Amino acid sequence: MRLRVMGLVACATLTALVITALPIVAAESQPAAPSSLEARLSQANICLTEVEGKIGQVRGWLISDASYETIADNCLKILNGAKLKSPSAKQPQIPLEVIVVKYRIEVTDKSDWIEPSRCNDLGKLRKAMLKTWNERTETPAADFASIVEGAPAVPPAAPSAPSAMQPRSEQAAQAPAGQSLEARLLQANICLTEVPGREDVVRGFLQSDLAYEAIASNCLVVLRGQRLKSPSTRQPRMPLDVIMVKYRILVTGKNEPITAAQCNDPDALRKAILQVWNERSESPANDFKDIIEPLPNSSKP
Repeated sequence: MRLRVMGLVACATLTALVITALPIVAAESQPAAPSSLEARLSQANICLTEVEGKIGQVRGWLISDASYETIADNCLKILNGAKLKSPSAKQPQIPLEVIVVKYRIEVTDKSDWIEPSRCNDLGKLRKAMLKTWNERTETPAADFASIVEGAPAVPPAAPSAPSAMQPRSEQAAQAPAGQSLEARLLQANICLTEVPGREDVVRGFLQSDLAYEAIASNCLVVLRGQRLKSPSTRQPRMPLDVIMVKYRILVTGKNEPITAAQCNDPDALRKAILQVWNERSESPANDFKDIIEPLPNSSKP
């Protein structure tokens, strides 16, 4: 009798455990709902996947895989409120799933999963996005800036209160639709070079060297919508190739190629720009803020 009662109690306990677990199983089996991150990706012309029936799976990765979420978030930070142009009428958005694979290959030479700490190389991520975009268009672009359109949703802070440079989130800052990086540099009084006949060489660096592109973009970031004053009437603009050399020396102590990841020191970049400016001016400046001025027709004070 005693054994029988104990058996009944054990059965009842097991039944209660099963019943308690049922809602959890049911909840876990429900498909994940779209997240706000997914909505922001869509606004930037990045879909989860282009494979029919796979959206739920990729959505699950975006919610549960920190490396997936990091790459997605960094795509938006690079765009900074702007969006990717539509590669074609047939494919108006580019798939996050493919961007992730391209990025992994850029970082490790294979498409295997990588940890979140390795998902923050913004130069490689721009390259992965550009490759994904070019595979879906009939008119491939030469650089990342050419596939971005729209102004940032949040204007940059006033120049009087500079903050740390955030190149990954300001790649497209101040960029009107269709305007190239080189054109934006010219507006800021930065030319490619001052050496006759070398423009195409430096232009090639700007289009193919991620470190060059990062330095060029970050020059615009530290200027925050303003431009450099002309050092002199003879030299109205500053050469990007010399700024690059000065920056390399400040960061590494020598003029040798550096990676895009080494191009994110705003203080060193301001110092490099100031050095280049002072070498071309009869009235050297003591501070970076003394060599900048508002763009013509700018609404800023």
